[in-house]
Amino acid sequence: MRRTHGFSGCVLDWIQSYLVERTQFVRFNGHTSEVTSVTCGVPQGSVLGPVLFVMRTVDVIKLVEEVGFSVHAC
Repeated sequence: MRRTHGFSGCVLDWIQSYLVERTQFVRFNGHTSEVTSVTCGVPQGSVLGPVLFVMRTVDVIKLVEEVGFSVHAC
């Protein structure tokens, strides 16, 4: 994100803090699972999820084009 989109400093720290040290658990029929660390992805239903996906996709498309493949993305 720093190279492609120019994010640095506080903005980059804020985005990173949104994505790291997250946990999840499941509650069903009054039972709760253990808390588990989430090591990848973005929170489901989040406002930033689609934006972060598009930002990451731009990087992947550039990488694929650099090695000579043609990409079709809408």
